[in-house]
Amino acid sequence: VDFYIAGHEHDYERMYDVAPRYDAATPWLSGATTRSTVDPPATTYIVTGSAGNIEDHESFSRPAPSRSAKRLNTYGWSKMTVYNASHILWQQIQTDTGAPSSTWGQVMDEAWIVQQHHGPFPNHPRRFEIDKMGLAGLPAVADPEVSLDVAMKYAARRLGNEAQCKHMPAGQEPRCTDPHLARDLAQQGRWQYTKRRDGDAVQ
Repeated sequence: VDFYIAGHEHDYERMYDVAPRYDAATPWLSGATTRSTVDPPATTYIVTGSAGNIEDHESFSRPAPSRSAKRLNTYGWSKMTVYNASHILWQQIQTDTGAPSSTWGQVMDEAWIVQQHHGPFPNHPRRFEIDKMGLAGLPAVADPEVSLDVAMKYAARRLGNEAQCKHMPAGQEPRCTDPHLARDLAQQGRWQYTKRRDGDAVQ
């Protein structure tokens, strides 16, 4: 399987090749990757679930692992152009009305995925690179192409403005312009909090 494309989460994340390798201590860092887009020796994973939702964006609450190529927290749609048997152009186009109108229709992520060795990955000529490496883990240095800070809109009518939140590492409360919002998010969880609505206000 060259691509695994999924939705559900209300955000966008394109990952590099990810081969199964379980990390019992930190499961969310499981997997091994060569961070390749040309002849990747494992499946490329993409989460594209940012078409829009009443629950607003689904933010990233942990730092991006090494397998992450691009993260976006704006609404949009994905376009795959198959040029031939080996070359695919993948693009993410923004349509978020909460973002500046100048960015509407803008390509927010673009990557050529090239695979010239089709067939089972155990037979891939680069498979030895996966076999000899450890878990994906976290990148050694911060990657400017991977966004960690997220600006979100919550309860705009109740607060009278946009409540900006920055999600922190797991176990820490998010930092928000409204301290009550940060407390509620931490106590109820992001998804449950935005789901509890009464009319136009978030409870």
